[in-house]
Amino acid sequence: PSRPGPSCPVPARPGPCRLEYCGLTAAGCESLAAALRAKPDFKELVVSNNDLHEAGVRTLCQGLKESACRLETLKMESCGVTTANCRDLCDVVSKAPLRELDLGSNKLGDAGLALLCPGLRLHGSQLQVLWLWECGITAEGCRELCGLLRAQPGLKELSVASNDLGDEGARLLCESLLEPGSPLESLWVKSCNLTDACCPHFRSVLAQNKSLLELQLSSNKLGDSGVQELCQGLCQPGCVLRELW
Repeated sequence: PSRPGPSCPVPARPGPCRLEYCGLTAAGCESLAAALRAKPDFKELVVSNNDLHEAGVRTLCQGLKESACRLETLKMESCGVTTANCRDLCDVVSKAPLRELDLGSNKLGDAGLALLCPGLRLHGSQLQVLWLWECGITAEGCRELCGLLRAQPGLKELSVASNDLGDEGARLLCESLLEPGSPLESLWVKSCNLTDACCPHFRSVLAQNKSLLELQLSSNKLGDSGVQELCQGLCQPGCVLRELW
């Protein structure tokens, strides 16, 4: 019998570039940006918990814009991302087929969110996970998030924990969750300065929304009356929630 020919090499799958807690600063971002331009195979970039600050973030964003990288995950948690950087990030997310974006613990503010969201709302965006915990967002920023929820049917997970949303911000988010076809499966609003006044809105969501599976409400002053409202929603036959914490 004839000998089998040489097997075809299996191409390596694109992998991650993870540099968390590496003492990376703005000075080192030039080298990393150059590497991203030279090696466009990375699908994931994680530079969380480094002191990049505004200049470093801008340098990395410029490298990503000039690279052929098709990033699916970008994590810049606790990096010193500023409001001004959100314009740079908007350019990046407009180009990359991101599925996950983590910007937690950065001082974006409502103004930064307003600069970022147009890129996330673009037709064709594949975003599924958005983490914006501890970003200085208020009820005003929730209006931008509501527009994003309407525009992106693929968005499944949203964390806005540790932002001062207040009851008005919660009301706005709940209104979006009550719209037909709301896609969100997980919402984190822990430590958002919520009171029992917002619980009737969450009760309606629990009773009517057909996609929300996880709701995090811990560390808010809901009180007995607020929890009673939530339980009324949970007891409705149409409630699909699996986790409440």
